[in-house]
Amino acid sequence: MLARTTFNEVGQFQYADTIEYDNGYIMRGNISVVEDGAGEEVQRADIILGLLMVPTQDISQYTGDLQNRGFVLDTMHNFQDLRGGQSGTGDEQTLIVWRAPTSMETSNVISQLAEFSEELPYS
Repeated sequence: MLARTTFNEVGQFQYADTIEYDNGYIMRGNISVVEDGAGEEVQRADIILGLLMVPTQDISQYTGDLQNRGFVLDTMHNFQDLRGGQSGTGDEQTLIVWRAPTSMETSNVISQLAEFSEELPYS
């Protein structure tokens, strides 16, 4: 299920997943919305962006696939898997912040992400 969230203001936002994973693990965190600093106004109010967690050991495969599907990769952050790593994923994960180009329709974003996520080891 894709969640639609609008961040219209600069600030800190808490995140908590609604799914309980193995051993009672629940993902929680904070999202920081900061000013661009470039002083440019966003011309489109309905920018589609998201986050994906992928195994770091296969990062080039996943980033290449996302880019081939038309997504723009904004930033990536590596972190140790708190669960110790799942079979075949390694003990380090990467959080990819992506956005869809303004020309990509929402239905295409959803279908591309659905196909992409089928290849993830934790799908």
